[in-house]
Amino acid sequence: MVGNSSDNADLLDTFIHEIVIHVDQSSADFSDDKVMNNSNVYPALRKMNESRGYKQHWQERNVNKAMTRIGLPIMQQYYNSQGIVKSNSAILKLMYGFRN
Repeated sequence: MVGNSSDNADLLDTFIHEIVIHVDQSSADFSDDKVMNNSNVYPALRKMNESRGYKQHWQERNVNKAMTRIGLPIMQQYYNSQGIVKSNSAILKLMYGFRN
């Protein structure tokens, strides 16, 4: 389950978030050495006593920016198909609105 919202944009944003941030980074982490050990995160993050989710969010915001490259065009297309006008900055603000 990716969410319990009745808002399709919110559900789509959550789905994109989980795939683009968590699934992508977790699969990269596992594929390099077959262990889930945060080996693919920014080196300073490996030393931090923070959750995997925190590290993945930090990596996304500061290094990967996949939500901008991959998620933004998907959300733009969704809003356009619904006749909703939203600026790129407004969409990105929503997409990067996750905690930590």
